[in-house]
Amino acid sequence: MEIKVIRTLSATMFLGIVAYTLTTVALFGVDLVTPFFTDLVSLSWPGQFNFDFSLYLILSTLWYVWRNGFTQHSLMTAPVILIGGMCALSAYWFWLSYRVQGRIDVLLMGQTRATQ
Repeated sequence: MEIKVIRTLSATMFLGIVAYTLTTVALFGVDLVTPFFTDLVSLSWPGQFNFDFSLYLILSTLWYVWRNGFTQHSLMTAPVILIGGMCALSAYWFWLSYRVQGRIDVLLMGQTRATQ
């Protein structure tokens, strides 16, 4: 039952962020960097959110690399999670939920740690 919730949540998050991103690009173009850093250095609430979000991205990327055993592959693909954010992470969780055959412990910790 729980794995179905994770799959549904991951798919919903992925579709939601893709739809929101496409709408934002259509309305404002693809310049993400300028508004992000402008808000960040402004020491305002939008900047606080961007700082908080940046820390989340770092933490989720560290989880991804840790879960995959700090392998060369995980280190090389970590920028995808770091830059891709929820779009990349939700797609990874959706794919991974099938690969681990529904085992949430393996999904969260990786095969080696889950069987220890």
